[in-house]
Amino acid sequence: MPVSTASVVVPRVTGFNDGSAVQAYEGAGKGESTIAFEGTPMPMPTIASYANASLQVLQDVTALTEFLGLWLRYFVMRKLENLVISGTGDGTDKISGLLTVGLACEPGLEHAADNILWAAESALPNYGYSASLIILNNIDYVNMLSARTTFKGYQGPGWASGINTTLWGIPVVPSVGCPQGRAAVLDGNLVAILDRLEMALMIGYVGNQFSSNECTLLAETRSNIAIMDPNAVQGLTIQTTSG
Repeated sequence: MPVSTASVVVPRVTGFNDGSAVQAYEGAGKGESTIAFEGTPMPMPTIASYANASLQVLQDVTALTEFLGLWLRYFVMRKLENLVISGTGDGTDKISGLLTVGLACEPGLEHAADNILWAAESALPNYGYSASLIILNNIDYVNMLSARTTFKGYQGPGWASGINTTLWGIPVVPSVGCPQGRAAVLDGNLVAILDRLEMALMIGYVGNQFSSNECTLLAETRSNIAIMDPNAVQGLTIQTTSG
């Protein structure tokens, strides 16, 4: 979701009543659905990465500027990914991620995949939402895909299942930004990445770099994540050793 200001206010649900306590039929009192929400200010913090370099080396080494730009952009996006998933929103992180804002969901079932299913088909529907995305640590994802039976056969399809596909028919994104042993199951209709500044690469001088024939390459973006209803994001603690 592109934004054009340094801070925006987005709605966040704080409570609701779907009116189900009152039977709604002709000739009787109708059930009233109510919703409580608040405007949540969302600042657009800057996420940046930089490298100092010799101007002569940049001029002499073919494609070095492009190469460094790719790496700097990668580090910025890696940091943003970490914050979007597990940022604490404190003075350092400045972004409250999915696992921080979302609702804690602890089914306590024996297998990781079963806990994810419970969040998708019990917890989210309880609030009227449908799971559209699962995020979990890449190591946990590998453990789930490679889980074996006592007879050493795969519990699931094994190598034929593919990577970055689905669990229970729901798209999966494995991410190093998700702590091992945690997972998020969410309805993406209630979540938006706020984009204040598209990724940019700049080259300039800091201090006495001009006279010393040096420069600084800086990649940065300004973003945040809006979670319109914490109930639409179920944060799980899952087993790390079973399927």
